[in-house]
Amino acid sequence: MSRTNLYDDAFTFAIDAVDADGRCKEKLAGASNICAANRAFDELLFHFNPGEILLLRQRGRVIRREAAVGGYRERVIAEALTQGNSQAAP
Repeated sequence: MSRTNLYDDAFTFAIDAVDADGRCKEKLAGASNICAANRAFDELLFHFNPGEILLLRQRGRVIRREAAVGGYRERVIAEALTQGNSQAAP
């Protein structure tokens, strides 16, 4: 029997997109490690439209609640250009 928490998550840490009332719209990710969960949360902030609310939970406790910033495509292009320039330098 697998152990799940109050929200039926198999992971200790979960990332959810929520509506304005705090109700879960979509379960995005889960992790058993806080470092992995924090890194995934940081990345997901760029994948959603600005203003959408994401939660990082440890079972039922909310650890982080932040609005998405968007701009994933722009960030990837900027990083690619930066990496391309640094590789060309002697």
